[in-house]
Amino acid sequence: MSMHTIGRILATSDIHGQNKKFHMKTMQHEPEQDLLIVCGDLIDRGKENLKCLAACQKLQ
Repeated sequence: MSMHTIGRILATSDIHGQNKKFHMKTMQHEPEQDLLIVCGDLIDRGKENLKCLAACQKLQ
């Protein structure tokens, strides 16, 4: 088992289906170095719920 060093821990929440807001919060995320945590309320009352889900899935 190898250990992975984390550069930064980034957390976001309360996106509420606003894909542009989600993109702005995650655009500085560097997957090889950072740990990104999406806490909740990714979808809800916004008009871009499916886009937010797709963007989050691509980050996995």
